[in-house]
Amino acid sequence: ILEHYAAAARSLPDSPVHEKYTKVLATEDTRRSMDMFMNMDEDPLAAVREREAEKKEPVTKSEQLGADSKAWDGTDDSVREIWARYLLEIAVTFAQHKMAAESREHLAQAQAASGLQWHMTGVKGKRTKFQTFEVTQLVVDAASRKPAGRNDAGGEDSELVPEAMALNDDTLLENIALTGEAPEAAPLAVIDRCILLALCQNVENENPANGLTSEQMRPFVTRVLDRASNWTVYTTGLLQRSRLEAAKTRTAERSVLQLQALVDQIARPQPGELEAGAAERLAYLPALVLPSQWDLEAELARRFVSLGVVRSALDIFERLQQWDDVIAAFVLLGQEEVAERIVREKLEETPDRPKLWCVLGDLKNDPEHWRHAWEVSGQRYARAMRSLGAHHYAQHEYEQASECYRLALALNPLFEKSWYILGCASLQTRDWTQAVTAFQRVVSLDHERGDGWNNLASACLQLGDSHRERAWYALREAARCMFDSWKVWENFMRVSVAMRQYASAIHAMSRIVALRAEVDGAACVDLEILRNIIGALTRGGLVE
Repeated sequence: ILEHYAAAARSLPDSPVHEKYTKVLATEDTRRSMDMFMNMDEDPLAAVREREAEKKEPVTKSEQLGADSKAWDGTDDSVREIWARYLLEIAVTFAQHKMAAESREHLAQAQAASGLQWHMTGVKGKRTKFQTFEVTQLVVDAASRKPAGRNDAGGEDSELVPEAMALNDDTLLENIALTGEAPEAAPLAVIDRCILLALCQNVENENPANGLTSEQMRPFVTRVLDRASNWTVYTTGLLQRSRLEAAKTRTAERSVLQLQALVDQIARPQPGELEAGAAERLAYLPALVLPSQWDLEAELARRFVSLGVVRSALDIFERLQQWDDVIAAFVLLGQEEVAERIVREKLEETPDRPKLWCVLGDLKNDPEHWRHAWEVSGQRYARAMRSLGAHHYAQHEYEQASECYRLALALNPLFEKSWYILGCASLQTRDWTQAVTAFQRVVSLDHERGDGWNNLASACLQLGDSHRERAWYALREAARCMFDSWKVWENFMRVSVAMRQYASAIHAMSRIVALRAEVDGAACVDLEILRNIIGALTRGGLVE
């Protein structure tokens, strides 16, 4: 893909970055990022330190991206526009492959070419109708290099855009009511709106999926939707807002209705004078991440399932012929016999589909179907071994479960849950070395998983005193992740005393007292550990 972009750059007009982009864009750093998960460090603590060292501060203003827009001074506006779109396409390509650092670099170049200036700021405002006090709200203050004019698709409010559904909530306001000195919301050029949507996606790629990330993404979407603009850009903004609102109870209804409206406008278009034409729809499509009609319908069906509207979702899945989802919907409806009949009908048509054999195994809870799926796939379908391993683990057959998970993870090592179950099975079979390897992989994939760190420490302790220090570091990470678990703090306290880390032991004991004192009283204090700490203090052990 990058080689094709390099070839395309040779036909573009001269610009300050023309020479750089006429060369092949794939660098050693890019290839290293693509192989990141396949070459994880064996030491999870080293991986954590490296990740923290490389982690960059959140981008809150255009200057942080580093590219200098002054280099483009004197360049013709049309040249700046085409290069901004070219650079933005490359950034979006990297973002779709979850390569956030490379995406950010090309976003900086696209922003410099377009001349967009923006920054995040806080403005006092209210979110609810009955709110009596003001709270600082996060907003994006953005301005194009030149005001968007009538010839710009984003310069004037357009009527040929999808309908933005109203919230109609009895508590929440339609939009945040800013009571402070709000930044001027001048019309943005369409390319600048595309850049803001790409920055929004980069926030999602660089941060965990939680409420804080959604709040960081929301101001970008709000600024893009401030005025109706290009059809595709506005549609993408509404889709992103729908996704952000899906997780909240008060906005879930509008989220589904908006997604339904987006699907309808594509699946059942209005007469030409009431909707944007093909030229406007396709103009900025390569610079955006807009799913196809069928992907949108499938997303709508999954949203229906999450709300319990399974029958409506089933109709969509059947129309799209997504038989795996159809089967899952029938199972949710309690019609396992119908699901089994569909599976067997599809197997008669294509008997060598391992996924269908796995689904049949799930329905009948028959391990022979999973084994058959493994065989018909040529021992290449990892899902079959994961299902078979889960079956053996539930039956307390830990040796067989370990073997199944080893085969599955050899094909696809990015399944954190599989590594975790393999580690637990290895603990049961007393294969401490395998357990350490498995839990190392768990915490390398998710360094915030406290039970993974705790089990890693347990396995290290079983390997002898030579691994005690690794266990202590692992328990320190476990205590950080599971701050309110007194059992983890107790483990950390005992290992700290054994390691003569008395300051850490005192801190752990104080945390245990804070967590258990109201329920257990004085019984929460381990007197033996306390005597050891006091004895060490009298001998100057704290200094040591």
